[in-house]
Amino acid sequence: MKAIPYQKIVFHTKLKEKEILKRLRSITEPSAYGFDFLFWFSTNRKLKPYTGTIEENKFKINRILSFGNQNSFSPVFIGLIEQNNIEITIRMRWHVYIFIMIFYAFCIFFLVFVLFNLFELGLKLESLFLLFFLIPPIGFIAFIYFL
Repeated sequence: MKAIPYQKIVFHTKLKEKEILKRLRSITEPSAYGFDFLFWFSTNRKLKPYTGTIEENKFKINRILSFGNQNSFSPVFIGLIEQNNIEITIRMRWHVYIFIMIFYAFCIFFLVFVLFNLFELGLKLESLFLLFFLIPPIGFIAFIYFL
């Protein structure tokens, strides 16, 4: 597992730029006022799998999940379509919402802060019992990281 949920992907294709944009528009619902979370309150919702904005050679889309299965950790895809002499290159990156990244950073900071204080207190008191409480959180972090 990556420490920061972020990835860059590059695709190469022989399709024309218009065909790529046409395919993207066919599966993407326009964003509601630029805020994707308002899409759920829209009355003219169609059953397309993605929502977002598609411009001349840029796009920003994310997956539409059914109301009962909303997932704040679903990624946002941001792409740029570049035309070379031979082929089209689609440079895409994905990440989770910025608020989720801030929450993620806060949780990690808090966990490291608590672990550090427990470790320091255990060393001061020379208590192996207190140091024993460090094993589950460190094991949990290791398990998630190596998953």
